[in-house]
This record gives sequence, C-alpha cells and structure tokens, in this order.
Amino acid sequence: MVLLLHATLIIILAWHVGRREDKRILPLYILAWAVKMLAGAAVGFVHCRCYPQSDVMVFYSQAKELAHLGLTDFAGYLNYLFLHHEALHSGEARSLFFTKLLSAVALLTGNSFWLMTAWLSIISFYCTWYLFRTLMAINTRWKTPAALAFLFFPSAVFWTSGLLKETLAVAGMHFTVAVFLKIWSGLKPAWGHYLLTVLALTIAWKLKYYVVAAALPLLLAAALVRIIIRKSAPARKFDWLLLVAVSGALFLLPGLFHPNLRLERVVRVAVENRNALIEQETDKNRLTAVTILESSFTEVVQHIPQSLFNGFYAPFKPEKRINLYMLSVGESWLLLLLTLAAAAGVAVPGQRYQRLLLIAVCAYCLLMATWLGLAVPAAGTLVRYRVAFLPWWVFVLFLAIKNAGQRYLRGSNR
Repeated sequence: MVLLLHATLIIILAWHVGRREDKRILPLYILAWAVKMLAGAAVGFVHCRCYPQSDVMVFYSQAKELAHLGLTDFAGYLNYLFLHHEALHSGEARSLFFTKLLSAVALLTGNSFWLMTAWLSIISFYCTWYLFRTLMAINTRWKTPAALAFLFFPSAVFWTSGLLKETLAVAGMHFTVAVFLKIWSGLKPAWGHYLLTVLALTIAWKLKYYVVAAALPLLLAAALVRIIIRKSAPARKFDWLLLVAVSGALFLLPGLFHPNLRLERVVRVAVENRNALIEQETDKNRLTAVTILESSFTEVVQHIPQSLFNGFYAPFKPEKRINLYMLSVGESWLLLLLTLAAAAGVAVPGQRYQRLLLIAVCAYCLLMATWLGLAVPAAGTLVRYRVAFLPWWVFVLFLAIKNAGQRYLRGSNR
C-alpha cells in the first residue's frame, strides 16, 4: 500500500511538472527523469549487492533506527532531531545531520530503502532541472551543453542519486545557483523560491560546507563587480581583475563561520586529510598520489599542478577488470579528450555579464579541482566528491566545443 501510494505521488509530480513544459523539451524532460531514476536504482543496487558496509547502508540503518524512535516516542525523536549534536565542525556532525534528514524520509516511506532512494533522486533531479531551465532561459544556445553536462554526464548523474550526502548537497547548490542566475538575468524567481533557497543553502552548508565556501564568494563577487562596472566605465576594461580582487576579499568571510576555512587552516586540513587517506589506503594502485606532505606553503605549491590535474582527470590508470573504477577511468579519458577538443573553441563571450559568470564558473572549477586533488588522493572518493563542480566544468567544455563547431561551419561556408 505504501509503495503504491508513493509510486502514485511520484508519477503525479512528474506529470504535473511535465505538462507545464514546452512540447519541444518535453522528450528531454522525460528522458532525463528516467535516467535519474535509473541512476538512483543503480546506486542502491551497487551498494546493496557489492558494498553492504558502505556509508549508504550505514546511513540507511541509522535512519531506520531514528524513524523507529519517531514511531515509538515522537517527542524523544523531535528532541534528538533538534537538540542532539555532535562536535560542531566534525565529519560526524555532517553524517548525523544527513541521517536526521533521512530519518524523516524513512518515516514517510515506511523505512523502504528503494522509496527513500527514489525520493532523494527526485529531489536532486528537480533541483538540477530547475538549474537547466534557468541556464536555457539565460541563453538558448546553452541548452545542449547544459543538458549534456547536468542531466546526462554519467558521474554527475550517478553520484548525485540515492542515499548519498552529495545527492542533497549538490541539489541544494544547484537550486541556489539557479535562483541567483534568475535574479542576475532579471527573470524574477517566485517568492517561495527565496525561502527554498535558504533551506537549500543550509542543507548544502551542513553537508558540504567547503562547496558553499568556494561557490558563494565567487557568485557575490560577480554580482558586486557587475554593479561596479555599470557605474564606472573605466572599470569595464578590468572586469576580470576586479572579479579576482573582490573574490579574494570575500573568501575571507567563510572562515568566520567554519574554522577549517580560515586561511591558516585550509591548506593544513587538506594536507592532513591527504596524508591520512594515503596511510589508510590498502590498495595503493588506486591512489592518485602517494607522497606524504608537510603543511608548508612551499611544499604544497610544488604539488598544485599534480593536484589540479588529478582533481579534473583522475583516475586514469586502467585495470584489466571491468568495474566501477574502470568506468571512472573511461570517463576521465573522455574528459581529457573533451578538454583537448574544447581548447580549439575557447573564446571570450561577447556579452560582458555572461563573461563574468563564465569566469566565475571556471575559477570555481579550478579552485575545487585543486583543493580536492590535493586533499583526496583516493580515486573512488575523489570521483564522488568532484560532482560538486564536475558538471560545471563539462558545461564549459561543451560550450567551447560548440563554439569550435560553429567556427568550423562558418569557415566551410565561405
């Protein structure tokens, strides 16, 4: 009965959103929705069958326990939900917060693993679809690159589905950025979307604070620079330099809210995490780096090129077996080929304000790739973590490739 009820609700929601879409993109909506649901099922199947001790199964088990408390002692459940905290800035605090969110879903779905998986995948899909629709509204030429990057790129879809922290964290950021872009382009979001943005940003911060800390200063800096160059004609010649300067100042702000984001701690935290993973990992062949580092500035700087490359393109060492790791290797080689193809189509956008946005996107991708490439040398973990920026990078690559294709067609028609 519970399964039938939720299946009906899911179908009604899909129909309600779909009937409001333009007929020209309705097939894309249906296909993207189906791909996301299959990705959620795949994540659930892989963890149930192959990794029964994984975080996914641990989160599910803990959420069930909390949901049981909700059924037997609802006052105690609410007390635990809102008053029980782990150390504020520990990894356990993020996991506990995610478990609390999952417990609410477990209560509503009768502890069904597959229904919980479906609903989290659906939340992720609609946040990403909202972002896709916003990008398409800003510039219709962005439709295909945005669809390929956000709706269909394999790891971007897979690792933001099911009972993973990335599912809700990335969904929260996608929704937040979409609302920002609507304001930026004068599309005026509904008032309810502002309230949802507060919720989305809070969830993203609680689950992946460093993603918010990297993205938000760049978004705010782009907005401030846009105001400056509107009021000062000479400043228009230095828009990207202004963006760098303002972003640098705003990057000091996240440190006020999280100690790991203070300038003196950012590098140290990355190095400590890197060294711990290298020492713990038994399969050294799947490490993207094996050098234990000191948290000194000079030593870290020497490893930035390798970290940047790993952040974008690791893992890239093939194995003989066909498994998830090899699929990731294949995707990494695809990313390398796309980057080479995109290099031919790199061009500065003609519209100044879109240029500011794309510079901010590239800066975000470079920053996240470098930091994660340094902090996370374990290939499996890195592939999952980088979905916070990977679709944006793929979006930029496909834009450049499309630009190269248009140049070629114009040249051949002369």
